[in-house]
Amino acid sequence: MNIDGLVRAEDAFAAAGGILHDHNGRWIIGFTRYLGNCGNCVVLDSELWDIKGGLKLTLDWRFERVLIKTNSLEAVNIIQDGDRENSNSA
Repeated sequence: MNIDGLVRAEDAFAAAGGILHDHNGRWIIGFTRYLGNCGNCVVLDSELWDIKGGLKLTLDWRFERVLIKTNSLEAVNIIQDGDRENSNSA
């Protein structure tokens, strides 16, 4: 699963999306989600929505194993540690 989030500073537009592909890199399904005009959102919020949405799809498709690829180390740390309160983006 490859994901990427977006929060545009000039108008607070926020969106999330990604793709699911098989172990050979072949596309299976893509997903997007409009998160709205989110004045207090940061990119981390969008990244976390991406991961949640992608994981829901993997459950719906009954995938047994999933590798999540994100460019947000902070999102990875939050998921691993379960601690959003100490995040700089909280």
